[in-house]
Amino acid sequence: MKVIVKTVAGSHLFGTNTPSSDMDYKGIFMPTEREILLGNYPDGVNETTGNDQSRNSKDDVDVELYSLKKFLKMIKRGDTAALELLFTPSEQILEKSEAWDRIVANRDKFLSSQVSAMIGYARQQANKYGIKGSRMGELSNCIAAMKEVHKVVNFNDAKLKHGWEYLKDKLKDYDHIHFVELEVNKNMENITVPAIDILGKKFDWHCGFIYVLEILKKIYKNYGHRAREAKKNNGIDWKALSHAARVSYQGLELLQTGKVTLPLPEKTRKTVVDIKLGKMDYKDVQTLLEDLLTALEVARENSLLPQELEQEMLDDFLVSEYKKVLDIK
Repeated sequence: MKVIVKTVAGSHLFGTNTPSSDMDYKGIFMPTEREILLGNYPDGVNETTGNDQSRNSKDDVDVELYSLKKFLKMIKRGDTAALELLFTPSEQILEKSEAWDRIVANRDKFLSSQVSAMIGYARQQANKYGIKGSRMGELSNCIAAMKEVHKVVNFNDAKLKHGWEYLKDKLKDYDHIHFVELEVNKNMENITVPAIDILGKKFDWHCGFIYVLEILKKIYKNYGHRAREAKKNNGIDWKALSHAARVSYQGLELLQTGKVTLPLPEKTRKTVVDIKLGKMDYKDVQTLLEDLLTALEVARENSLLPQELEQEMLDDFLVSEYKKVLDIK
């Protein structure tokens, strides 16, 4: 294989490295002529001096190279690692070929508002620690509304249908609460009845208020337990949360300006490092990530970048580069 580009990656690229940070390198490779013709080559190649039994130390080195085909797939779905390669400054590039120069020269053609991979990663890390954004807030408000309507209905075994119109009015503008129809079996017959979907949990209007409230309280308690444990620093992976913040900041910059600044801008870099070192209060990190995730969704809707890259354009580029290797006109 031939290296198309190999760059410094990870914390040393972002400017968030600490004395204990290991060295990371990423890049892209071009398969050999034989591998191209046979279609017989890996998506990626990994080398590390570390091991599976422990975290890397400052003396360890990780190298990850993607095939050009894999890189283009990553670019299409807005993968963070691929976008970081695109915007790596020249002083952080260890080696490159003419193929990389052609990619950088056409960098704008490889950008879109399709950043699902970035948002997905940030949300995954946030959710892992009970940071549910509007979900937890809406659940709290829903419980309060249910209690209020139950008092209006004013009898213990009241069912949701007895206060249905009140509920629809109080919960009509929520993102994670929807009034739907649900198919249920009654007297050996399937019928459709009104229902409420609360954060993915569905209750038809025959359910009692007390029953629904007990379930919602348990769900809320579970969210709260995660948040409380995180606040006490029980089991928090601060490094993972710092990655979630960094990726969110990068996604916002890309969607709003069409570029990713590396190393990170000074203010962003300080925030990410403070999270990484556990210097920020958990509650502040929670609020920050919630705000960033919301801003990302809004930025994606308003971005001037194309919504999606055309597969034909990516295929044409790959074929063009393969032809150069195979010396085909």
